[in-house]
Amino acid sequence: MTRRKTYVIALVIFAVTFGYFLSYSRYGLAYDEGYLLDGVEKIMEGQVIYRDFHHTYAPGRFYLVAAAFGVFGKNILVERVLFALLQALKCGLAFLIVRSVVKNGFAYLAPVLIMIAPGPWHKVFFSSLGFLAAYVVMRSIHRSLSYLVLCGVVVGLCALFRQDVAGVAVIGGVAGMLLRELERREGFSVLIRRLACLLAGIVIVIVPVVLYFHAQGALGPMVHKITRDGMIDNMTNRIPYPGLAARAGVDSQYLGYILPVRLLFYVPFAAYVLAAVVIIKNFVTPGLSRRLTDLVVITIASVLAFNQSVWRSDIGHLLQTMQYVYLLVPIVLASTYSYLTSGWDPGSSRRWALKGGLLLAGPVLLFWAAFGCTVGSTDSRTAARFAREGVSIGDTEYIGSALLRMGNDTDLGLERAPVYVRKIEASFFTAVKSYLDAHTLPGDYVLAVPQLQMIYFLFDRKNPTRYAHYRRALEPAEEDRYIEDIESHGTTYIFLTEPFEGAKIGRTKRAFSEYGARVRKWILENYIEVDRIGSVKILRRRT
Repeated sequence: MTRRKTYVIALVIFAVTFGYFLSYSRYGLAYDEGYLLDGVEKIMEGQVIYRDFHHTYAPGRFYLVAAAFGVFGKNILVERVLFALLQALKCGLAFLIVRSVVKNGFAYLAPVLIMIAPGPWHKVFFSSLGFLAAYVVMRSIHRSLSYLVLCGVVVGLCALFRQDVAGVAVIGGVAGMLLRELERREGFSVLIRRLACLLAGIVIVIVPVVLYFHAQGALGPMVHKITRDGMIDNMTNRIPYPGLAARAGVDSQYLGYILPVRLLFYVPFAAYVLAAVVIIKNFVTPGLSRRLTDLVVITIASVLAFNQSVWRSDIGHLLQTMQYVYLLVPIVLASTYSYLTSGWDPGSSRRWALKGGLLLAGPVLLFWAAFGCTVGSTDSRTAARFAREGVSIGDTEYIGSALLRMGNDTDLGLERAPVYVRKIEASFFTAVKSYLDAHTLPGDYVLAVPQLQMIYFLFDRKNPTRYAHYRRALEPAEEDRYIEDIESHGTTYIFLTEPFEGAKIGRTKRAFSEYGARVRKWILENYIEVDRIGSVKILRRRT
């Protein structure tokens, strides 16, 4: 296949998958989207991220979505179209990345796996821009110094949206350059010049951004929040990694829904072992090919990215990092196929049978697990079983697949969110809207804590605090500022979410009463419950 034909196929994959992702962009409402949208609205009001409000993510996503809203209006579908574009870009890049290593039909498997379970909409920056950074690094390892500068510019742009994925791509690229040096023996000085060119491209992008935030008085908070605070959040919100053994016995419910999800948690480790075997096998043979350096970049990026799932072992974070594993699965399957069929007749039927079986194995397991998670998210009995097994699955939105259509069949009927949700959710948000319209006006400050941040965007109300949600492990000074924010904005109403019984996965419920005891105590002393919608308490300021 020529390079031109390869890019044409990648473009076709992009177009087809874009239409596919758009087909269910109006389904589901992930509450974590509220964290992003709260920051976006604050930026549109003229606030500066890190200085005026808290976030541990790189700034690019907030300004990109704010720009899209500025052009097309504040509507969740505008955000979803942007996400669908990024998902489709990821599918096209996945084909190109895998195609650089394997030269057969296995390269088509990667975009298929992404389509089955792409992960949460709002997590797409982690994988799509990570793929882009990894791809340009792979292409630049054996190219000229000027190409490396251009590569650095692209990696720098990716870092503005997600700093960690740019980092893992660069680490993989450095390893690839070291392999190149072992092959060509051009000297250490050449390697330093190549690394310097890559760094120069990154600096070209990063320096203007750093200068901007410095001028805004936000550089110090920026460094603090995307490093130390981000690590604290991860450690405090840690969810234990599920084991393989069943906790509550093996029955039809376990075999049908829990088992495939447990297996999915261990697919990455199998892929890493097989990838390591392929790398070692090819490394000891004379001559290092470009395909080997590409595989090294992919493997290192995948292993480092998977660290997210080690810290936050719920299905949303697993599927977020599994995107990188989708790149390795076709490669190790292709290598397994080549090894097993090395002595077989090229036209034999058993070759086709083996290839078909290997190509189907990944999609079947992934769809099986995604379906199990969907049932666990919509059926209370299965959800309770997942909890007893120590597996945190969350809502269907965190699978991110077209299975979102299951149960999400009621039009929410909101101007800013013309989406379909579950009937019980539609009733809940209708009740919230009625209460807000009866007691507040658009633009009023209303606090939702520790969850339900979507109400700010959905109903045009403002968050009085600098936090999108009550960040875990706040220091005493931050707790004081949190309380001051509530008071200074004259916040009359608070929507307080209490944990449901049995909400515990691992060592903590992560309930407001546990990690926000001081602020929660202040709220209950200064606010009184006046109504309740479902499990959400509506509190009003005491007079």
